[in-house]
Amino acid sequence: RIYHNIVHVPQFFLHRRRIERMNHQDCLLDINDETDQYESRTASPVGAPLYGRTPNLISAPTLVSYNDSKYVKCLISGVFASSIRWVLTPFDNVKCKMQVEPSKYPTFVSGLRITWQRHGTAGLYRGLSPTVLAYASQTGTKYMMYEVFKDSSAQFFSPEFCHSHKNAIYILSAAGAEAIADVAMAPWEMLKVKVQTTPNFPSRLMPALVTMIRDRRHHQFPFGTLRPLWTRQIVGTVANFYTFECVTEYIYSSNHSNQFPPILATRDDKNGFASSEKLVVTCVAGSIAGVVSAVISHPFDVMVSLRTQYPNQAMWTTIKEYGWINLLTRGLGPRVGLTSSILCVQWFLYDSCRTILGMPTSGAGSDSSSN
Repeated sequence: RIYHNIVHVPQFFLHRRRIERMNHQDCLLDINDETDQYESRTASPVGAPLYGRTPNLISAPTLVSYNDSKYVKCLISGVFASSIRWVLTPFDNVKCKMQVEPSKYPTFVSGLRITWQRHGTAGLYRGLSPTVLAYASQTGTKYMMYEVFKDSSAQFFSPEFCHSHKNAIYILSAAGAEAIADVAMAPWEMLKVKVQTTPNFPSRLMPALVTMIRDRRHHQFPFGTLRPLWTRQIVGTVANFYTFECVTEYIYSSNHSNQFPPILATRDDKNGFASSEKLVVTCVAGSIAGVVSAVISHPFDVMVSLRTQYPNQAMWTTIKEYGWINLLTRGLGPRVGLTSSILCVQWFLYDSCRTILGMPTSGAGSDSSSN
């Protein structure tokens, strides 16, 4: 039901808007021909265009072909792409510890060593279960909704408008997709950070979840960090998706054929690339998008960890005590390296799964493959 409301309800209003515009255009027809044209239209068979007729509220959404399987495939591909975050749980674990207890974990390498010496493999993978739930729900929903919003824009606006305002469509689609995905992610993200940064907190999923629910007012569970999570994730996702679209468009453009090695030698358009070459383009664009996303979203990522550690303290006070320089720079190097690697692999896994499921790869550029 939630999937139906998110995907189909916006389409219903788009179809109503389209029909209303059709009716408005019909009003401009010559008055002498109006009667004959109206009769010919109302006598049209089922499935014909409903120009000049009162729209049927039940059948209106079926007027335009809408491939639900495309979004299911994007959801599956997104969940599969999130698996890279499960493998890298130890690095995410140490990163959170560095942000919350910088004196105890001064560097990334020392953080890994201290955690390994004290707790072993179990300590490095502490918080694995909420990590899987958080990123699977967030990544799958994000990629699916990004395609929903882009397709909705293409149906609502003219091709000329979409082409001239494509940057705005990329940015708004990414922001809207992330905003919805973060609602699914927020409870598991709070649980993950709490498990990883609080020594005496239960490490297993169900006991930890029960503890968070029991003390939900103190921890502001489940959506206490949603606003800072929105701030961090939306900014990072917009930078990620927009950069990815720009880089892929630049590479696929026929104007830059002499600037790339043979494996990326540009063809007339995206259709001229082999599947393996498209995946190479995906990796290059994903890496660059990861660097840009990490630098822009890093301060907000620190704020989320501080918010979980000090839930009853004003964020402004917490930032002043933590220090602005530390907010901007502490843990940035590992984050840039980690995020660029993660997004490179994540985009590769996502597009690989799309290819296996019979879809074209992501990114700007014409592609005749079926969606």
